Amino acid sequence: MKPSKLILCSICIAGYPSDAIVGCVIYKMTSTISFGDILVRGIRSTVSQHTSASLTLKNCKKTFSTDSLRRGRTLKSDKMPKYSYHTIAHKTLAPARFEWMASQAEAAKIDLNFFPWVTVDDIKDVPHQYSEAASRWRHGRAMKPTELACSLSHLQLWRQLLNSTDDYYIIFEDDMAFEPNLDEIVRSCFTYRKARLIKLSALEHKPYRYDVIDTLPTGHQFIRFKKVPYSAGAYIISRSAAETMIPYCEKIHVAMDAMMCRTWNHKVASYGVYPLPAIHAPQFESAVGDRPLQRDHDNPFIKGYSRICRMTDSVRRRVLNRAS
Repeated sequence: MKPSKLILCSICIAGYPSDAIVGCVIYKMTSTISFGDILVRGIRSTVSQHTSASLTLKNCKKTFSTDSLRRGRTLKSDKMPKYSYHTIAHKTLAPARFEWMASQAEAAKIDLNFFPWVTVDDIKDVPHQYSEAASRWRHGRAMKPTELACSLSHLQLWRQLLNSTDDYYIIFEDDMAFEPNLDEIVRSCFTYRKARLIKLSALEHKPYRYDVIDTLPTGHQFIRFKKVPYSAGAYIISRSAAETMIPYCEKIHVAMDAMMCRTWNHKVASYGVYPLPAIHAPQFESAVGDRPLQRDHDNPFIKGYSRICRMTDSVRRRVLNRAS
């Protein structure tokens, strides 16, 4: 059988902080070739240098089959990994939230560690590479100081994970409510060792799509997100995921929950549990405050570039989903 040819077109958009790249694939399939034989990938190039290129399947580095996700991610081990629970809470600045999380931990019979959040005054003391210019160009507005402080709190916990002996951290923000059998749910998730980032919460008003991988003993579905929902309220992160994501997330230009959604950049697939075992506690308002939806610039060039970045991200996410 002759190998089918792939035509890869690359679109490069120059700008700060880095080129926005999207690889689009036009492929020709015969009835004997399945989608699993086709590799979809982006190519970093410029329009002037590369308008199109032909590749045969034999040159592809990786292929995907329709059932590879199940085969590759249901490897079981008799040894339970080492893990611990952590919440970003401040006993002095927010005692009500501190007591709330402590009472839930007691009810769920888990040992919850309290990590004091990064305050706005502490931002200068935490290593990061936030660029207000990048934030404005890519998203149309600068990050709020509280957004940055909250994001750096998560980043600091990831660094702590790397300096610990744990394999996983289960991280909560201090305004979450979780199910009493949380530990049973978490332990069930460890069956899928290649799932390095597992979301336990999501913003309810945000639509999201996913594939069901399996049903956990608790009755919850273990899923892989096609469109990752916003929320860093509750999630499981592995040591290897932290190692991979820290270099990318240090160059922060948007809130951490949005940074975690950008799987096409940091290359860590996002999994989850449904129904959600953790939700936002209604008695607490977000400590970050409302995020402005209105873009705060009038520059048409920035507005246009920001829109192109969003479109490019959308296409890259779709291409990544087709490839995996």
